[in-house]
Amino acid sequence: MAGKEFNWSMLYMNSDAVASSIADRLNIDKSSILNPESGDNAAVKLALAETHIISETKAYLESQGVDLTSFGSRVRSDTIILVKNIPYGTSTEQIQELFEPSGALKRVLVPPAGTMAIVEFEKAEEAQKGFKAVAYRRLGNS
Repeated sequence: MAGKEFNWSMLYMNSDAVASSIADRLNIDKSSILNPESGDNAAVKLALAETHIISETKAYLESQGVDLTSFGSRVRSDTIILVKNIPYGTSTEQIQELFEPSGALKRVLVPPAGTMAIVEFEKAEEAQKGFKAVAYRRLGNS
């Protein structure tokens, strides 16, 4: 039942970040994944990579106690921010440095793919301040 309610678009990931993550893990150049002359369809390879990373991200978030059904809910937390479209390899420390000036953080989760994060603040007003300070701001090459 929970799988049917999950909102996949909440875990949408930038294709470049997906390709970078997979290439790094396989210890190959990103161009090897996207090379149209390799005989395999690059779009299919990228779609399979994204599916793998989304599945891995879901498993990681569940292991950290995140209720994935909350992604499909219209009710939003007033202390948690979903940080998306960050460059591959962004560390927990970088996310903390970005949000800590706005208030006390309860936890920061960056799944193994390193293409998104969840930031939880202690207080709602600090989360709101953090969101306003960081919304639509570039991080690295994102």
